Amino acid sequence: DGVYAVPAGRNGVGLARLSSTERVMTDLDSLREQLGSATSAAPIRDLDRLGNTLLAPVMGRLAERVYLVPSGPLNGLPFDALRLNGEFLAASRQVIQLGSLASLGTVPALPDDFTRRVFLAGNPQSGQDLFSYGVTTSTEIAAVRDRFVGDGLHIVQGVALRRDEFLDERFNDAGLVHLAMPGRIDLALPERSRLLLSGGGEDPAAEFLGAEDIRGFRLQASLVVLSETAFAERSTSPMDSRLGLISDFHAAGADRVIATLWPADDRESAAFMSDFYTALERLGEVESALFETRKRQLTTGNGANFGTWSGFQLFIR
Repeated sequence: DGVYAVPAGRNGVGLARLSSTERVMTDLDSLREQLGSATSAAPIRDLDRLGNTLLAPVMGRLAERVYLVPSGPLNGLPFDALRLNGEFLAASRQVIQLGSLASLGTVPALPDDFTRRVFLAGNPQSGQDLFSYGVTTSTEIAAVRDRFVGDGLHIVQGVALRRDEFLDERFNDAGLVHLAMPGRIDLALPERSRLLLSGGGEDPAAEFLGAEDIRGFRLQASLVVLSETAFAERSTSPMDSRLGLISDFHAAGADRVIATLWPADDRESAAFMSDFYTALERLGEVESALFETRKRQLTTGNGANFGTWSGFQLFIR
């Protein structure tokens, strides 16, 4: 009959009734419809309304770092984009999504050399000339390549991006895996989630990397970045917390996954990831680096670049 929050911290566990189920579901549906088409402007009204409903009763209990255990209707929503008193939650809180409560305290620190073992792959289909037989490198791939150039970088893209590339030991042993590949994260049927390898999405000869394929990997990666994924459909159960591709990379051994709720413009993604990796090398922590990058984007864009900074979400196993 209602929606409840269970805020837990060092000082104990609380319980707060937030609102009626019907009202929250109506507001979530309204926000979800706008997020499907909003890439540059925030649906402020719905973010304010949900912020008042979901955040106001518990805001005083939230530390700077918030671990969120989402399920059902909250899957695929940018929780840190909710607003309270005219401010995005992302401006003051680090929001990290957990696969389960068992994730707390179990994720190891980043090894010193993880950015010296980088596997970078992309499918730069957009904007390629129909009669060009060369590989058009996306701005994002170029930005990541230039940052980690060296003997430890393995890069593959375009027509060379085939399934057998993921059998290479350089993929299994990478500390950082960055995949700038279009992907679908299906909330209704997680097993249907997949990443596009070579070819176009409608090409009969196109190759995909599926959820089952990913679970079969044995990864050493401390961080996997999926920068062109889109969440689709809705969870069929209010208690379902499995996320296609993300849960599969966790099962394969990846400690942390950053995935996009919707793909941003290539140049915007390149700028965001460049800022993120700069912060990561300085701070040595994914959570803090993502928080700082968001705040910088918020400050420079004044919220107008909502579609970029709120789309990148961190999930830990």
